[in-house]
Amino acid sequence: MSRDPWTVAIVAYDGLCTFEFGCMAELFGTSQPEIDPWYTLRVCSVTPGPNKAAGGFKITAPYTLRALDRAGTIIIPGWRRP
Repeated sequence: MSRDPWTVAIVAYDGLCTFEFGCMAELFGTSQPEIDPWYTLRVCSVTPGPNKAAGGFKITAPYTLRALDRAGTIIIPGWRRP
């Protein structure tokens, strides 16, 4: 399977760093009509179901980690303590 340079995958996880996630989602997930082609954003999750993010909210990602297989860019916004 080949990677698509225009697909960006952001990994969501329990304890997600919201600032870093928000910056990347805004950058790659907001359409830029003056720039064509623009990126396709895939938010994928380490675990199924909602993940608790910093700041008290939850995020449910529509994709699994299988989305990483095709992504040209993979972003892990911060990480939780081991």
